[in-house]
Amino acid sequence: MKIVELIGGLGNQMFQYAFLEALKEKFPDEEIMSDCSLFRDYKLHNGLAIARIFGIELPQAPLEQIKKMRWYTDRYRLSRILIRLPFQRKTMCVEPLNMRYNDTVLTQPGDRYFSGYWQNHIYFDCIAEKIRQIYKFPDITEPRSKELLQKLGETQNSVAVHIRRGDYVKNWMFKNICTEEYYRKSIARLTLNGRCYTYFLFSDDIPWSREHIAPMLEHAPHFFVDWNRGADSYIDMQLMSNCRNQILSNSTFSWWSAYLNQSAETIIAPAQWLNLPLAVRLQMPEWVLV
Repeated sequence: MKIVELIGGLGNQMFQYAFLEALKEKFPDEEIMSDCSLFRDYKLHNGLAIARIFGIELPQAPLEQIKKMRWYTDRYRLSRILIRLPFQRKTMCVEPLNMRYNDTVLTQPGDRYFSGYWQNHIYFDCIAEKIRQIYKFPDITEPRSKELLQKLGETQNSVAVHIRRGDYVKNWMFKNICTEEYYRKSIARLTLNGRCYTYFLFSDDIPWSREHIAPMLEHAPHFFVDWNRGADSYIDMQLMSNCRNQILSNSTFSWWSAYLNQSAETIIAPAQWLNLPLAVRLQMPEWVLV
């Protein structure tokens, strides 16, 4: 049996489940299951969202099996301490902080418990189209988003600009990467071809975006998408994935909106993703880095 821990926001869950699907592809004769038990104590974001949004039936590992394969607790913060202890069960496989690619995860048979985010497309490149099919969004019914989706289809040079602030503002791992200068350079890079673009700004901090990002757009038409909140916040990812161009923030939510975008012309991403020395490039090879 192989067990994949699921935790975090929507983008992280999508990476973890894509990793789980890759394990199913590589080990067809083994049981590949999930551990969602930490969501009982996880207060951030919108809970276990992928099952609800994408209709995924998560195979939940039995608790007694989980306890055999990792040092177990149902407390989220304590679990983050336990996975970093130097002495682990032999079955435990923890993703290193620098996210270095580990080829043994897709080649080593037998019991293993995987804890990490696995934010590397190489893990699931072998089933990329399957993943995109799994992550098919439901039809939009909310009137404003439905109208905007139609507008995006009619706008030839649409640009989704994602501004992630919220918990990123004070978190040392994420802050000071997607600065005003990053967005200024990204807009300048996009407009080198002389085209006229229409911008759609998605953010968890619309007032800040109006004050700091909107002036960079000068006289270009731009619109703020500020109504998808709570359990409906995933609709922003869906809408961004329907824009012809994107300027990403350093978030997994932003990453997946671009990965699922099947008609993108230009996708711009920050050259630095985290305030950590990473051993991998998390951005897709075809993205323009700024």
